[in-house]
Amino acid sequence: VLLSFLMMIVLRKADTSIVTVAPDYEGPLQPFAWVMPVPAGVTLERVKTLKMEYVDRVEKLTAPRFHEFWETDPCDPEKVEQEWERSMKASGGTDFLGGPAPAATGPKVAKELFINVNPDYKDGEYAFSLLTGDEAKKTGDWLKGKGYNASPQALKALEPYVAEGMNVPIAEVDTKRVELIGGNLAQLSPVRFHSDKPFTKIPAS
Repeated sequence: VLLSFLMMIVLRKADTSIVTVAPDYEGPLQPFAWVMPVPAGVTLERVKTLKMEYVDRVEKLTAPRFHEFWETDPCDPEKVEQEWERSMKASGGTDFLGGPAPAATGPKVAKELFINVNPDYKDGEYAFSLLTGDEAKKTGDWLKGKGYNASPQALKALEPYVAEGMNVPIAEVDTKRVELIGGNLAQLSPVRFHSDKPFTKIPAS
């Protein structure tokens, strides 16, 4: 059985952090749960399931790109200009980033230029529980009471984070709603949490 994070997205502004993880699972499709420590202050309401399209779009937007470089005629008296110097500043009349609609006679704006800042939440394959304080220290007992077998190595790896006061969300997976992508390999829905407290560690395994 192997659970790994296919991708992790971290957004930060001041002390606020928004973290999204997209896990993969390889193993028999029997009931299982996965655990990831989060900063203290993260409540159950701050743990959400996203659509995979969100992660796919971020991956495309942040992928490496090829750039074209060109030169003007050396005999041209005009100032030399490179493509990256061209002004791309958005204004109210450009219909960029949610500006006013263009006039009927104006150029049609590609839908890709509109940015939807609202995340696509979904009712995914998870049932979330959150353990805090002394409850988090007994994560192994909680899992056992639910019928899950946590390895001693996994519980040992969890201890330092719990000792720092981190909370422990547990995602119980409904295997009937899991998307198989080949053999015993399944792609699970991304999970997002946000914290208003600064932190430097994001457990990724």
